[in-house]
Amino acid sequence: MSGVLKRIDLEGFTAAELPLPATPAWVYFSQSSPPALQVAPVGATRRELCLKRTPSGWAVHNPFPLGRTRLNDSPVERAELTDGDVLDVGGALFVYQPRPSAVSAELEAQVTRAPADLRTLGVWADWLLEQGDPVGAALAHGQTATRCLEGTRRAVDSGWLELDWRHGLIVAATLRCASSAAEQVTLLAQVLALRLARWIERLTVDVCLRDQRPSARCLADASLVLRGLLGGFSLPCLRTVSLGYVDAALGDSPFLTALEARLRTRHPALDVQPLLLQRAQAFLRPSRIPPALEFRADFAEDARGLSLDAGLWVGSTEPGRLRASPSAQARHGTATSFAIQTEPLAYWLAQPHPSLLINGRPVKPTRLLGGDVLETPEGAQFTVVVG
Repeated sequence: MSGVLKRIDLEGFTAAELPLPATPAWVYFSQSSPPALQVAPVGATRRELCLKRTPSGWAVHNPFPLGRTRLNDSPVERAELTDGDVLDVGGALFVYQPRPSAVSAELEAQVTRAPADLRTLGVWADWLLEQGDPVGAALAHGQTATRCLEGTRRAVDSGWLELDWRHGLIVAATLRCASSAAEQVTLLAQVLALRLARWIERLTVDVCLRDQRPSARCLADASLVLRGLLGGFSLPCLRTVSLGYVDAALGDSPFLTALEARLRTRHPALDVQPLLLQRAQAFLRPSRIPPALEFRADFAEDARGLSLDAGLWVGSTEPGRLRASPSAQARHGTATSFAIQTEPLAYWLAQPHPSLLINGRPVKPTRLLGGDVLETPEGAQFTVVVG
């Protein structure tokens, strides 16, 4: 197997597979923008970042590191490449794959016409299995295909990327807020480059970060996401796009309005209104309380749930009892399930219990989005309602 590097375009959100040679050679990156692949004979003197053929595949060979090369977001000089490794070469993104993807435009078109039809998916899966493509196994078993996540697997494992699957296809993706807009755009480009995400139906990208930023900055981040959706792969099943909730009326921008109008042509199933959910009052609604658990709130609850305006603390004072208080400060002598802190641009989940789940997954401190479901160690479930 010669292997390929998938080059991901962070401007247009497209991807192209660049084949690696089957014979021993140096493969190095040119100084062009974006860097192109060049091949030189083994033994040639190379000062640039190279890939070197090894008995098991390929390895990074960086004889004169200048700090501009990262492997899986860490500086690298020499390392063996494994399936899904991400090389960042001066801002250009490459994903290593041991084998090229098997592509059948005819079969993929049939899936586009009926993405939920098991017979159609089965025909495509059988063909991919015949070609030795691992995507075929994911489709044949209708499973969460972690081996097909390429460079996004680390984001899934860390909780920043949530994916929903149906019959082996990714039907929904949520990108939780990252430390910078650049990280969000990079991760979104990687997600949309996944072959199993071509039939995605729901996309949420939380563009607002944990600080107070002017509306112009929020608008710029939102525009990056929409431009990527406009220029990248066509997503024929995409129905909804959410950019989280923001503090400014970004929809008043003529530029953003023009992007929204063009998106419908690019993604015909998309409902472009509203793309943005404006900042509004948020609530936590008890959606399931086990019969053996006594739940009590220290303040009035309306039809939407417990208000988060003043923050919220949820914990237990004794076994079998769960209490909610309009303060995000933990209580002495009690066990905290979680706390929610209210900030100018966010409702933040803080102090989570190690066994707390968010949307069925292990949790870490994160900004809460409308529709998030929190499950406490006692089995109580709460849904975040925004608006």
